[in-house]
Amino acid sequence: SANYHLPLFYPELGVGQLIYFLRVRSNFFFDYLQGKSLRTGRMFPLRSAGAEIFFDTRFWNQVLVSFGFRYSRLLDNDLLQPTRNPNQFEFILPLDLF
Repeated sequence: SANYHLPLFYPELGVGQLIYFLRVRSNFFFDYLQGKSLRTGRMFPLRSAGAEIFFDTRFWNQVLVSFGFRYSRLLDNDLLQPTRNPNQFEFILPLDLF
């Protein structure tokens, strides 16, 4: 796999004393995996590429929270669900938030 992280900009913007935006950053990625069938010995490539955008914020000027959005494109057909849409969108929340 390959990743490239970079900060996009530092808005330093507060909204209604509820949320304060510290930084906006992005990540571009490419993942490559090969699976092998134990029954037939056939190799299956599994590739994806995409981008993420993260917002580093402070909620109520106290709690640091990073959340973001991810877009990934499946470059090979899904073996388990062949009719799956190759374009995948996700919303990313931290686990320690709740």
